[in-house]
Amino acid sequence: MGDAALAAGEPQADSSEAYTAHGADGLEKQAGTVASNAPSGNWSVWYEWTSTGDDQLTNVTHLINANDDEFAGNSFTLVTLRTNDKLTVNWTIWVT
Repeated sequence: MGDAALAAGEPQADSSEAYTAHGADGLEKQAGTVASNAPSGNWSVWYEWTSTGDDQLTNVTHLINANDDEFAGNSFTLVTLRTNDKLTVNWTIWVT
């Protein structure tokens, strides 16, 4: 989950935008749940974060593997999270 207060630019496939991930407050990097619909080539990865701090700005997420290799980045409407707010991000990827 990107820290919108420290980010600059839209997410890029080559990670060239200035991106700073949240390092605390419940929004740090997490392993998501993975499921597939194998016949269609559809894979989904999702995770629900719970904010543990107030005034947490975010509007960017990146999808990475265990080696920190980035597969995708995207933005969404800016949100300000407060303690106990929940945010679920669901990535759906088609593999052909």
